[in-house]
Amino acid sequence: LAWQQLGRREPAEQALLRAQQLAPQDTATVYALAVFYGQAGERALALQWAERLQTLSPDDPKVRHFVERLRQPG
Repeated sequence: LAWQQLGRREPAEQALLRAQQLAPQDTATVYALAVFYGQAGERALALQWAERLQTLSPDDPKVRHFVERLRQPG
């Protein structure tokens, strides 16, 4: 997310996607992708990654709340 904060969206996205490919079960990376896309205004992609996070952490109430917030309109 540091690349994103520096206004370098594409390298940030590529780095996160590569990290996810290398460790697909890593919840921190999946969460970072959901946040990344959410901050970029790409709600559908953010929700997709958040739902994947929920699959990886089905009993985590924080994850459940995160997904619910993304599902809300607006």
